Amino acid sequence: MRKFFIFVLSLALILPPVVVRADAASAVTYLKAQTQDEWITMALKASGETNVVKTHLQTFSGTLATDYAKRILAIVAVGENPATFAGTDLVAGLKALAQAGQIGEPGLLNDDAWGLMALRSAGVAESDTVVAGAKAYLLAHQGTDGGWGYGLTSGSDTNDTAAVLMALGEVSVTSGTVVDSALSYLRSAQNADGGFAYVPGSDSDSGSTSWVWSALQKLGQAATSWTKGSNTPAIFLQTLQLQDGSYKWQASDSQGSVSMTAFAVVALSNKYYPVKPASGASGATVSFRIEGSTSTICQGQITTPNALQLIKDAALSCGYTYNIQQLSFGPYLDRINTDQAVGMSGWLYLVNYKQASVGAADYQLQTGDEVLWYFGEYTWQPLRLSLSNRQAQAGETVTATVESSTDGVAWQKVSGASIKGAGSSLTTDSQGQVTITVSSSLVLWAEGTGYVRSERLGVQVGSADSQSVALEVTIDNPVTLPGGSSASFTVSSAQLALGSLQPGQAVEKQVTLTNTSTTPLHFEASVSGDSVFTDNLQLNRLAWHSWQANISTSANLPVAVRIPVPSSYSGSGRKTGTLIFWAAPVSQ
Repeated sequence: MRKFFIFVLSLALILPPVVVRADAASAVTYLKAQTQDEWITMALKASGETNVVKTHLQTFSGTLATDYAKRILAIVAVGENPATFAGTDLVAGLKALAQAGQIGEPGLLNDDAWGLMALRSAGVAESDTVVAGAKAYLLAHQGTDGGWGYGLTSGSDTNDTAAVLMALGEVSVTSGTVVDSALSYLRSAQNADGGFAYVPGSDSDSGSTSWVWSALQKLGQAATSWTKGSNTPAIFLQTLQLQDGSYKWQASDSQGSVSMTAFAVVALSNKYYPVKPASGASGATVSFRIEGSTSTICQGQITTPNALQLIKDAALSCGYTYNIQQLSFGPYLDRINTDQAVGMSGWLYLVNYKQASVGAADYQLQTGDEVLWYFGEYTWQPLRLSLSNRQAQAGETVTATVESSTDGVAWQKVSGASIKGAGSSLTTDSQGQVTITVSSSLVLWAEGTGYVRSERLGVQVGSADSQSVALEVTIDNPVTLPGGSSASFTVSSAQLALGSLQPGQAVEKQVTLTNTSTTPLHFEASVSGDSVFTDNLQLNRLAWHSWQANISTSANLPVAVRIPVPSSYSGSGRKTGTLIFWAAPVSQ
């Protein structure tokens, strides 16, 4: 009997009333005990802290553009208005320092980058003269090596290159030659230890590593994909943390640095500058899917306030690039990856399978909504696929039914729709159905001219007789593929000890999936055990039941396994669970 190939990963988590943990949580504890400043404020908000003091932000005596910028960024992070906070209009004060099409000192670039981020975080429009001038100034002074330096006469460095990339991300520059060249420069500065040097050829340090990590997050790139051997930026940062929770600047230092710790916390929280107020306060938890012209780009669950912000937030986990134009009627998403709006085809969105009457930036989502972004035409209707059963034995049949809707309420059967993933061309009948005799596990979806591609659904063929002994991995017989090859993969860790957490805290560990078979594989996951795992576990920042991935032959995929413990969680003590990765061949 053919069997489905799975991998069982045991999870253990301790929830005591008092926690001491040497990672991001202990770094936050360390920062709380220090004299508060703007960098600490932003770090605490990035980590998810809710009760952050503001008294140190009420008195301002700065004179430099960077003084204004830091203060504005911190005030925005705590959810206040920098134009009115403590009776001072810091936004006007920063804009008053602009001259000759740039912000602050004409010989510097650092103040343009941070000034631009500060103004955009405060809500100043991209079309504003000062914002547009700073953008043009930065673009005009990119080095021939792809990077930017502190000033016009200094060479490129990773810190200012990262800052400029984060600033340009605020004015819709997230891809293209400028970004590609900058990323090439940053890659040249990554060392064998996984960290980044201030300039290529020097030793890695926590500040450079943290700022580059944050810039990658801003661009929608996973820092876990920037590896040197088996080392990543996160692995390098771990080597610099001291017992008190602080981070050293470099390995040779004997003491931790407050500012380096603040930078590290932002990066470890998978955040970037500007640090925005927590979306959970005003956002909604929704399921989403992004359908490109030829395939599904991403799907999962996310907390975000509106349909356009969803595209920005999901890019952090999904790794796609996008471009948003500022037009007379408002922001407009015109590209994701290589799908560029042209003619009648462009990027459109549906909420609960229904066309919206307002722009994506103005559609305020509600928890439980289903959001579908697709590349196509306005008249297209979404397809919905359902299967008579998701688990079968070899030789049994599965009935696929395809429907469409114009309002998300009434659904009609669709005849002539194509069922993909079964290895041959299948077309639905007048009842919108097709019967498939299965011999091996499949991933199916529906397509049709004038329709939006359906969600992908997996069919598991055979049994999954796995067992776990003493928290060790056991693998059952793999699926036999045509030609006698086998579906197989490895996981870098058989067990995750997640340490100790208090309610309101989170921990994240990484495992790497490697496809060792001779065919591409489609991956999904399941979780069992204590409710802290079944209700909250995330894979690459997606709810575990929404996570899916395809991995090419001999390719690797880093997967971040994250447990955020809700503030309302009342349990304590040792909790255990099981994370199962399962794979099926991807039918071409």
